[in-house]
Amino acid sequence: MVEVVELIDRAAGLPPGPELAAVLAELAWEKLPNDRLVEVLQARDRQLAHEHAGFYAGLVEISHAAALADLPDGPAARAGAVLRSEDQFEWAAGEIAAGLTWTRARAERELGFATTLCQRLPWVFTALEEGRIDLAKARVLVDYLDPGTGDLTAEQARKLCDRFLPQAPGWTTAQLRDRLYRALLHLNPALRRRRYQRAVQARGLVLYLDPHTGTATLTGTGLPADEAAAAAARLDRLAAACRRAGHPGTLAQISTDLYLGMLDGAFHGLTEAEIIDRLLACPRPEDQPTDTADTGASGDTAATGTGNSGTGDSGTSESGTGYSDSVGTLVDDSGDRAGDTDASPDANTDAEGDYEGASGADVERDADVERDADVERDADAERDADAERDADAERGADAERDADGDSAADVHSAAGSDSAGNPPAAEQPAQDRWAHDRVATREGIELRVGLGTLAGRDDRPGDIPGLGPITAHTARTAATTQRRGARWIFAITDPDGYLLLAGPLRRRPRTRAPNGPNPPGTPNRENPPGAPSGAPPVRGGVVELHISLDELDRYAADPGLADWHPLLAEIARAWADRDTRRTRLDADPTARFARGPLATHIHVRDRTCIGPGCTRPARRSELDHTTDHDHGGPTVPANIGPACGRHHADKDRGWTLTQPEPGRFCWKSPLGRTYRTRGEPVRPDLPDPEPTAPESQEHEQPGEQSAAEVDGDLRKHDTPLLQRPATNPPLPPPPKPRPERKPDDEPPPF
Repeated sequence: MVEVVELIDRAAGLPPGPELAAVLAELAWEKLPNDRLVEVLQARDRQLAHEHAGFYAGLVEISHAAALADLPDGPAARAGAVLRSEDQFEWAAGEIAAGLTWTRARAERELGFATTLCQRLPWVFTALEEGRIDLAKARVLVDYLDPGTGDLTAEQARKLCDRFLPQAPGWTTAQLRDRLYRALLHLNPALRRRRYQRAVQARGLVLYLDPHTGTATLTGTGLPADEAAAAAARLDRLAAACRRAGHPGTLAQISTDLYLGMLDGAFHGLTEAEIIDRLLACPRPEDQPTDTADTGASGDTAATGTGNSGTGDSGTSESGTGYSDSVGTLVDDSGDRAGDTDASPDANTDAEGDYEGASGADVERDADVERDADVERDADAERDADAERDADAERGADAERDADGDSAADVHSAAGSDSAGNPPAAEQPAQDRWAHDRVATREGIELRVGLGTLAGRDDRPGDIPGLGPITAHTARTAATTQRRGARWIFAITDPDGYLLLAGPLRRRPRTRAPNGPNPPGTPNRENPPGAPSGAPPVRGGVVELHISLDELDRYAADPGLADWHPLLAEIARAWADRDTRRTRLDADPTARFARGPLATHIHVRDRTCIGPGCTRPARRSELDHTTDHDHGGPTVPANIGPACGRHHADKDRGWTLTQPEPGRFCWKSPLGRTYRTRGEPVRPDLPDPEPTAPESQEHEQPGEQSAAEVDGDLRKHDTPLLQRPATNPPLPPPPKPRPERKPDDEPPPF
C-alpha cells in the first residue's frame, strides 16, 4: 500500500507525458485507496488531454505530408523520406478516413478542427497538450475563437485566449461557453446585432418524420431569444399547473400537448383554466398503462405507465420544455425530492416528484418566490411595517403597472386546499387570478441587464437566465415589453461586480416614441382604444437592473438621462438607507422559509444553484438552508443559498455543505474531496469593445445593412426601446411652401 500511495503522489504532481503514462500504467484501479481515486482520475484526464493533442497534431501533419509520388525515386529513398508542404493536400481527408475507418464527412470535420486548433489557435493547443483543459473545452474555444470565421482577428483571438484560458480549468463547458459568448457580444455589438437580425429574418419552421418511430418533429429556428424564452416559460408554467391539477403525464408530455394544441387551434379562444380542464378530460391513449409490451414479449416486460421511464429512452427532459440552462445545451437539473422537508415554498424545481403525492398545502407552496401572489399573502404575517413598503414595491404598487401584472402564479395552484388540508379536486375549476384572463397575455421572463445598457450608455450584453447571454438590443426590447406587469429590482455592485445591495423598484423610466407622439387623429396601433400607453402588461417576470456605485453617481448627474432620474433617485435613497435594509435580511431568523427581501437578496447574490458547476438559475432553484432549519439553522443570508433539486438532494446522499462567509459555499464529497463555489459577479468583467468603424466600413458585405438600419428594421412591431433621445435634438427644417394647385378640369370620381 505504501508503494501505491507513493505512485499516486508522483502521478498527482507530474505533467502529462511519457513519465506520467508509465506511472499510471502501474496503478490498478482496484488497489487504490478510496480517498485518492479522484486524484488518479484527474491525472488520467490530464494524460488523456495530452494524447488528444498529439492525435490532432498527427491529423494536421498527415494533411501536409507529400504523396509518395513526389518523393525521391527509389524504394529505399522513399522509405525514410520526410517531406512536408506548406499547403494542405485535398486528398488528406480521404487518407485519414480510410486509415481510421471513418466516414469522409467525419474525417473532414475532425481535420478542420485539428487545423484550427494547431495552426490558428496554438495557445489552445498548448493548453490541451499540457493537460490544463480537456478536449471538450478545446472544442468550445475553437468554436467561438476561430479567426478563420472572420468574426475575430488573430490578435483578438489571442487576447481572449489570454483572458479565459487561465480560468478555463475551473469552469464547465457550459460556463466557459457563456463567458466566451458574452465577451464576443460586447467586443463587437454592431456585428452581433447584424447577425442576429439576419437570423431572425431567416426564421422558419422545420417539420420532419422520424423513420424509426413514425413520429414527427416540429421546431422553430431563428426565433427572437426573448420571445422564445417567454413561450417556453408559459409552457412550463401551464404544464406544472396541469400536474398540480391531477394530470398523470410527465411535464415533458404535458408541455408537448400544450405546444401542439396552441398551434393546431385546439385551444383557440379558451382561457387557461379551460385549456387545463380540456387536457385533464382528454388524456392521450398512448399515455395509458397497457397490458402487454409493444414488442409482443411476455407480460413481465409490459409498460408500466407514464413515469420518467416513458421519456427516458428518447432523452426527453422531465422539465417540460427542456429550457436550456446554458447557451445551446439542453439540460435537466430537475430534482426528484417529493415532500422534501427543507424545500422552500418559493421554489419551482420543475421536478415531477415535487407534484406527486403532495398535500394541498404543499401544492399551494410550490409557486416561485418571484410569483408575487405568494409574497403578498405572506407579507403581513412575516414582515414588519418597514418591510411592507418593500412588499408594496414588489407587488407593483406603482400606478404605471397593472395591478394583476406581477403575478405568475399557476392557474390551478392558487385554489390551494380546503380548511381540512385536502387537495382541490382535479375537476374543479381554479380560482386563480389569471384563470379567466385572455390567453393573449404574454408570459414574463427573467431578464438581467445593466441600467446603463437600457439607458443607451453602453452595449453590454444582457442575460436571460436559463438561456444565456443576449445582445443589448434584445435586452432593451425585452425590458420594454416587460415595463408593466413584471417585477423590477435593482442590484448595486462593488468594483469587482459582486452584489452590495438589492431591492425592488417602484419607478420605471419614462419612455418616448422616437418621433414624438402620434399625430392628431392617428390611431395608436400598439394598444386598443382606452388602454394605457406603452406595451401591454405581461404575466409575471423579473427585470433585474444592475448598476455600480460609480455609475449611480455619474448617471444621476447626466442631463441626458432626465427620464431615468426618478428611478436613479429611488436607487440612491435605497443605498443611503442600506444599513436598515441589510438589517431586515436578518429580521426573522426563525422563519421557516426565506421570503421577500431576503429571497430577492439571495437570488441576486448567488445567481445560480450553488452546486459545483451547476448553471440552473437561482429563481428556479430551492432556497435551501445550509444548516437545515430542523437542526437549528437560521433563516439569514449566511445560511441560505439556492440549490436545484439534484444538488439539494446531495446533502442526503453523503455530501456536506457549509457557508464560511455569506455567499461562499464549501462542499465536501463522500470521498472527502472539497469543492468551493461562489455565485458569478452580478456585473461580469468584459473585454473592452472594439472601436466603432465608420459607417462606410461597417458593412460586412456589399449591400448589407448597417447598425443604424438594423435598429430601424428589426422587430418593427415592438414598442420603442428604453434608450433616451439626444439632449436638445436639432430642430427639423422648416416646411417648404406648397405649390399652388391648379383647378381640376373634372370632378373627382369619389
